[in-house]
Amino acid sequence: MTAKPRPGGRSARNKAAVFEAAAALLAEQGHEAVTMTDIAERAGMAPTSLYRRWGDVRALMMEVAVEKLMRERPLAATCSPGPARSQPASRAAKARRSFGP
Repeated sequence: MTAKPRPGGRSARNKAAVFEAAAALLAEQGHEAVTMTDIAERAGMAPTSLYRRWGDVRALMMEVAVEKLMRERPLAATCSPGPARSQPASRAAKARRSFGP
């Protein structure tokens, strides 16, 4: 049995704590001085947890920056849904037909 991610669960709280810690350290120290260990300590987590999820500090900082940008400047809906977008079932049927019986 696979556990489903919970939007308000522990993972979400941990991610929020890490992002908050990363943003604060970035503002305080600049990007060249921030380490995964610093972020983990500030967030109350083990550095290995951060490495397991993000791999390195650059990947983590990139995700923090993208989330901040998306929160501050969400993508606007620039077009109205056309027939293909409003009927996903018909798109799926068309795709199945193109691959044969």
